[in-house]
Amino acid sequence: MVIGGRAYDVQRMERLSSLSIDKRKRSEQEDLMQFKADIYQTYVIIHNVHNPQACRKMSLAAVKAALHDEWLQTYCNLSRKEAEKVIYFAEKYFREAIR
Repeated sequence: MVIGGRAYDVQRMERLSSLSIDKRKRSEQEDLMQFKADIYQTYVIIHNVHNPQACRKMSLAAVKAALHDEWLQTYCNLSRKEAEKVIYFAEKYFREAIR
């Protein structure tokens, strides 16, 4: 999966996120942190594209329901499947921040 111009092995990121921080190598921790940062930034872009009124809050559920394939491809350069993966990880890592 390519996010933020970087290619990620999603299964590896899942595995790394399941390990406790003391079980990860420094390079693995850095990779996971970069992955999380790219996920969050990409989620914000998806959210903003689907929320035309920036001052109005849009819940995670509303973002999921509002996904528009053409907008995803045009403005985010993502397929629906990729956007759904981004949303899955955003929900997993940032549930409280994006509610």
